[in-house]
Order: sequence, then structure tokens, then C-alpha cells
Amino acid sequence: MAQQTQQANQQLAQQLNKPPSALEQAKEAEQTGFLQQTTSPDFDITKVSGMSPYMNLFNRAKANDLSSETPLPSGATWGGATNTGLSQALAAQGARGREQEAAGGLEQAFGAKNAAMRGETLPFLAYQQQRNLSLMDALNNRSLNLYGLYGRSITTPSVFTQFMMNAANNAARGAAMAA
Repeated sequence: MAQQTQQANQQLAQQLNKPPSALEQAKEAEQTGFLQQTTSPDFDITKVSGMSPYMNLFNRAKANDLSSETPLPSGATWGGATNTGLSQALAAQGARGREQEAAGGLEQAFGAKNAAMRGETLPFLAYQQQRNLSLMDALNNRSLNLYGLYGRSITTPSVFTQFMMNAANNAARGAAMAA
């Protein structure tokens, strides 16, 4: 038993005295650099090492303009002509919404990178999952609202069609009364 304990202690001492591997050195250098960059007074998220893939995703999400594919609500047109003021307001609102969603994604990416660098991954997972569920809920509500707007815009008859239907109904009532 004493010999086994002595061998275990020798192996432990060898492991403790072993120089770090290249991977361990690179990981420690990355962590040290990240912590120095994020604690400096002139902290800029666009210049933090390891954030460039997330910045690319942020810029692509911000520029992802689908306004031409989104149906306009029925109030955006009048007599077949597009209401330019409403169209511009909807485009501006869409741009702000895209920027806000992209900024939220960038914030989540930085939070995940920061947690990984500081070794705080496990507490962060519940926060990340809650944010993802909230985002999915918001996107689902937005989709349902757009679907409802589109459905109302295609099911509401135009003023001319309503006029013609009323005229036909009045003619039918007049014929029924005459008979």
C-alpha cells in the first residue's frame, strides 16, 4: 500500500511539473488577451479578438432587407397606388427592427464568448436558453401578426367591389318586392 501511494505521488508530481502543451499555452494566451481587451477603458467590441465571425453575422443580419418580400397592409395602397409615406415608414421600422435583432445576436455572442473565456459557461447556459426562447416567441408573434395583416388585406373587398355587391343586393331585394 505504501509503495502504491508513493507511485501515485510520483506520477502526480510529474504531472504538476510537466510544462504546458502548445494548446494549453495558446488557450491561456487567448484568455489573457481577451480579459485585457475587455477590461481596458477604451473597450470596443468590434476590436476584441475572436469576435470577427460574430461581427460578420451582425453586419449580415443588419443588412438582411426582406421588405420587398413582406406584403403591405391594405392601408398602404389606395386605389392601386402605393402610399409612399407609409411604405417609407414601414421600411424605416423594418431597418430599426433588423438592427435591434442583429444587436441582440451580437450581445448574445459576446456574452457566450465572455462566459467561455472566464469559465462561467454553466450559469450562462440557462440565460442563453431563456433569451433564445424569448427571441423565438417574439419572432413567432411577429410572423403571426404579419400573417393576420396579409389575411385581412386579401379578404377585405375593395370599395368598388363592396359598392357592386350592395347594388346587386338592392336589385335582388327590389325584384323580390316587385314579385
